[in-house]
Amino acid sequence: MRTRELQKTIFRIGNLLQMSYGQLGAIIIRDQVSSGDGNLDIMIPGQKINAIFMICKINQFVDYTDVLKTNFTDFLNKITLIVHQCAFRWGGWANKTEGDRYLITWKLPEIEASSKDAERNEFLQEQRTEMADQSLIAAIKIISEVRRANQFNAYFKKQQMVQRFGTLTRPYLTFGLHLGWSVQGAIGSDNKIDACYLSPHLQIAQRLEELSRVYEMQIILSEPLYNYMSLKARNTLRKIDVILMNIFVNEGLQNQLEPMGIYTFDMSFDNEEVSTLPEEHQVGDLIKLTKYENINIENFKNKGVDYMFTLDGDIVGLQQHIMEFNPIFRQAFKCYISGEWM
Repeated sequence: MRTRELQKTIFRIGNLLQMSYGQLGAIIIRDQVSSGDGNLDIMIPGQKINAIFMICKINQFVDYTDVLKTNFTDFLNKITLIVHQCAFRWGGWANKTEGDRYLITWKLPEIEASSKDAERNEFLQEQRTEMADQSLIAAIKIISEVRRANQFNAYFKKQQMVQRFGTLTRPYLTFGLHLGWSVQGAIGSDNKIDACYLSPHLQIAQRLEELSRVYEMQIILSEPLYNYMSLKARNTLRKIDVILMNIFVNEGLQNQLEPMGIYTFDMSFDNEEVSTLPEEHQVGDLIKLTKYENINIENFKNKGVDYMFTLDGDIVGLQQHIMEFNPIFRQAFKCYISGEWM
């Protein structure tokens, strides 16, 4: 019985550490514990990885805090639960929360350029494509789940909320997604350490999220991430501009201005596809279109997650009213890029 109680205690401590420090913090703690000498040593090199970074921001954060006051923590936790559940459902790790911003990451498998195992490299490349698709799906699902969550109704019916936000009935979230390298490691001293990603590419993801307000779009993602996605995922995206941004090359030893395309996932909220949720619906899960109700999804899951861009009511429904717009826009965009202003 004492052994069982000890096991439960260790499990609770491990679970608490994972929730407190995120994926990266858990890795650092694991490495320190497994060293066996019992000492905390943060003076060790970081590790370079390739990852997808998602920055998710709650807009009007200060206004919510001002109006809701002591109720704001409960309100914020309801948003956080949806963000974390959708991210986890689609392979992402919630690593850090800084007030109104969440950092979600997908650590990409490393492909060795010198490896001659073509079959293994192809498999790893497919995994990268899978993760790129998952990052977009996670962002779309977060937006969809927040919009239909009934638990926000009581907050937005308060008189002060109506006076401040008018007809707004749901929190408004914006996203910046980018793919690149990062150095991960522990920063700090014996008194306090933080698990950090140090990377210019993380800064690019943050800048893309800021651009969502310039372009008035909820999701902005970069061309490097777009290039990793499946064809079905790309077909749901629209290229909206080519911008100049500081891109660090040669592991950060040199920087240069490089043109980079940016894309958005258009959304029309007159969604008739998802009128009722299926029984036992889990946050972030697939919601099958009515016409595909009898299709066995298990037959598609083995081939990757791109089935979501065909079968899911949220993804398809959000774009059902804008399909006629895309061909016209693409023609105009070609003229814009080539300088044919007239």
